[in-house]
Order: sequence, then C-alpha cells, then structure tokens
Amino acid sequence: MHIGLVPAPYLERFSRDAAGEVALRGLELAYWNPFSSGPRSVSLGDEELLALPVERRPAGRAPDRVDLALLSYKIGHPFMKLSEAYLRAMGSGGWLPEVSRQALAYHYRRHVRPKLVGLRAYPLDPEEPLQLVYLEGWRAPAAARAASLLLPGFICALVDRGRALVLAQLDSKQRIELYRIVRGLKVGVPLGELLAEEVEAYQLRLWEAEEGRSWTYTWTGVRVKKPFFP
Repeated sequence: MHIGLVPAPYLERFSRDAAGEVALRGLELAYWNPFSSGPRSVSLGDEELLALPVERRPAGRAPDRVDLALLSYKIGHPFMKLSEAYLRAMGSGGWLPEVSRQALAYHYRRHVRPKLVGLRAYPLDPEEPLQLVYLEGWRAPAAARAASLLLPGFICALVDRGRALVLAQLDSKQRIELYRIVRGLKVGVPLGELLAEEVEAYQLRLWEAEEGRSWTYTWTGVRVKKPFFP
C-alpha cells in the first residue's frame, strides 16, 4: 500500500499507472475525535474541482526551518513539549537556528497549529495486528463513518466516492461489529482483511527539505524503536 499527496493534474495518470490495482482518492479523512459528538471527518478535496485543469504556477514558499522542525515531531508526538521537540530536532542533524521558548510558542501557535488536521494519538495493542479493510459500494463512505463512531479500535479512514479504506486495530468483538456494519449497509470487502503484523515508523526531518525558503523535496527519516504514541 502506498499513500501520498498526488497533484490533481496527475490523478488520472496515477490511476492508469496502477495497472489494475486499487487507486483510491482521499476526498475525506475520517478519524476519532474525543472533543466532538458530530461528524469526525475533514474534507481533503472537492471532486469537481479536482476534475478541472489546473494552471501551472510556481511552488509556494516553504515554511521556515523552525516550523518544519516542530511539525516533524508534533506529528508523531502530539503531547511533546515544544522545547523538547526542537532540542531533539537540533540534535538529530541539519542546521537549525537557536530560538527562545517564546519564539517556539509563537511559531507553533501562528504557523503550525492552524495547519494541523486530524492530528491524533492512539496506543497500539501488542496482541492485535493492524488491519486494513477496503470497502466498496455506494454506501462505503457511510460504513467508514459508522466505524469511526462505533469502534474504539478505529484509527482512521480515507473516503472516496463509493469506496473507503479503513485502518484499525480491532479485537474479535469489534471485528464482528465491523462486519455487521458492512453487511447491514450491503458494502463489499473485495480484498478481505489485510493484516500488518509488523510496523516500522520513521521520524521525518522535514526541515532538510527547505533551503532559502524554497522546497528541495529531499529529506530523510530515521527509524524509531517505538513507532506509536505513547
């Protein structure tokens, strides 16, 4: 499975290159949110707008290195203190300026936090593998949203029109509940249940992708021993 941000003009080409494999657009990200009793999802794109030709334009200015360093660590460690995150970034390689705690708080509050969408932390059960379930059918989005509300082991789902990909860590009772949802909404599961017994995670160093406030599109990642919070 490959997940990435594909520019809108290349979506059709990406689907063709998949050569018959499943290619799903993430028009919506569904995730568990403890602070909301309403919809727990965010729109990632408008299908009609994605179908329109896009004017070529220069890439936007990259965020500064301080923003990227904080973002690199807050993605995987949402409760880590800003000062600790920045010290870890400075110690892991690549040039970063020395800044005060007040400046870090300003960068995070003004530049980083407004752009964070769906950031969440979840513990993994060492007794259960991660599960990927590909749903197909016109009610597949509804099934994914129902799973986000009813299953404690639900992590997130990418929702397309008539399709959805659910990532979860469900025990036996929750698996039964998921398939009750699937059967009740008459949704297909053409690939069955995909299990990931081992998970590798990497700490990205996004600040390496910035030079002179421009993107270089090159950065590295360091494998971490403890891939998921906490």
